[in-house]
Amino acid sequence: MDYKFEDYWRAMQPAARYEDRKIAAEFEWDHSPEKQAPIMAWLKRHGPYPDRNPFFFIQDFTVKSKPREPTFLRGDEGGDLVQVKYNGKFLICTRTTMELFGLEWVCDWLPKRD
Repeated sequence: MDYKFEDYWRAMQPAARYEDRKIAAEFEWDHSPEKQAPIMAWLKRHGPYPDRNPFFFIQDFTVKSKPREPTFLRGDEGGDLVQVKYNGKFLICTRTTMELFGLEWVCDWLPKRD
């Protein structure tokens, strides 16, 4: 699932004193795709964290482990899919997977419509 920064900002409910950290936090969010789902799960489980600087929350958040191999798809799942080249093969995955594993982008994937 692709999480938007605004979803994070709303879930975090930062105190007004952190409003000036919004741009920096958004940059950190966009450059930490592997942290997005775990952070959103943490916020859902624990609730808002208004007294924490939202930039440092992202930066300091640790993900226990990432998958060793990328997960490839059929191409009809929908979402933000891309075609990549991996080990000499052309395969389909999410953009997040491509970025996480540093895969070679070939093109954006648009499923066939009947």
